[in-house]
Amino acid sequence: ATTSDVVEEERDVVVIGSGFAGLSCASLLSAAGMDVLVCESHYELGGCAHEFCYRQDGTPVPSDKVDEGERVFRFESGPSLYSGLSWTDGSPNPLKHVYQMIGEEPEW
Repeated sequence: ATTSDVVEEERDVVVIGSGFAGLSCASLLSAAGMDVLVCESHYELGGCAHEFCYRQDGTPVPSDKVDEGERVFRFESGPSLYSGLSWTDGSPNPLKHVYQMIGEEPEW
């Protein structure tokens, strides 16, 4: 990038990585009123718990680039992490605690 390509933005916090830790940290800081920027080098968010999509010819495709009705192979790499997210009280899942702290619920 050249100097003319660089856009300067001032943020309170920059979080590197959009895995569970990065997104949890960013959401808690944002809920506390901080201006947060999350940077991710991969084409999918979620770190080790994101979805992988491959076209039938074996080429990878970002999930947001899959055309409606297109037949692809989808792989979820972290479904066991969802256990306990639908509990209303006493969930052992630390991610559920983050949702509760920011006043949100996961979308199913």
